[in-house]
Order: sequence, then structure tokens, then C-alpha cells
Amino acid sequence: MWVWLAVWLAASNAHVARRALETVSFCAISVGFFGCIWAGAAADRLPVARSGAAPADAKAHRVRSRSRVTIIAMAVSCACCLLAALAFHHFALLVAIVLVWGIAVIADSAQFSAIVSEVADQRYVGTALTFQTALGFLLTTLSLKTMAIIGTNYGWRLATASLAIGPALGILAMWRLQKNV
Repeated sequence: MWVWLAVWLAASNAHVARRALETVSFCAISVGFFGCIWAGAAADRLPVARSGAAPADAKAHRVRSRSRVTIIAMAVSCACCLLAALAFHHFALLVAIVLVWGIAVIADSAQFSAIVSEVADQRYVGTALTFQTALGFLLTTLSLKTMAIIGTNYGWRLATASLAIGPALGILAMWRLQKNV
């Protein structure tokens, strides 16, 4: 989202000044701060298992709480992908969607790492987090290339909508995790 944001905004309205595109892009990236704060606070605020519960029950509850917050963030992000494509040629509306998306798109990141640290064999948490990060960078690299191909050949509106696939798959994964914890 962040890499292509200025390109989408420019493609949506060729008459917008470069400074405005840069400002909106900066703001959309910056508001991610609020997504991180919200997700961490929400995941930590959800009630933990009752006192006297087995540690495994408390751990499972923490994982479910974090996955719920992740599902919410990814659902908002997914909706923003689709709404941004629908509002593509309505610049002011697109900017509003992009700002909400900027909050949601980063909110799940720390939750994924926290979940990995909870569910991984404690002897290999560092390795699991390193592997998760490496896969994340690989996925990012592939999606950047794919977005360029889609945007160049089929239009940036479709490229924007196609980003909804990632959060949709993430929601499915978190939903399955909740059922198995």
C-alpha cells in the first residue's frame, strides 16, 4: 500500500499537485502509528482467562484475543482496498479511505509477531520470528512486482482492488488459528 500510494493517487487525479500527493502519502503512512497503538491496547485489554485457569488456557486466550484484533484490522484493510478501487476517481473520498487504510494496514503487524512468539516452540521463537519476517519481505517483494504488472497492464484501480486478497487470506488464517487454539 505505502509503496504505490502516491502512484495511485496520481493516477486517480492527474490534476493534483505533487506536493499534495506527497503530503497525503506522508499522512497515510504516519497515521499507522495510531493503528499500532490501537491494536496493542485492544489485544492487551481483552480479558485474559479467569484467575486460577491453567497457563495453557491463558496462553490460548491471549492468542485468540490477538487474532481477533488482527481479523478486525485486516477486515478494515480489505474493505479499504475495495473501497479505494470504487472511489478511485473521487479524490477527496479516496484520500479519506487512504487515511483509514493507513491506520488499519499496519495494525496487524505486531499482533502477528506476538502470536508467533506465543505459539512457537519457546526454544525456537527467535528463529520463528526471523522466518516470519523473511516470508513477509518475500511476500512484499512479490506483491510489489505483481502490483506493477497489474497497474501497468490493467490499470491502478484493479491493482488497488487486488490488494484485498492479502488481508482476506490473513483473515482466513487467523480464523483457522482461533478454531485450533
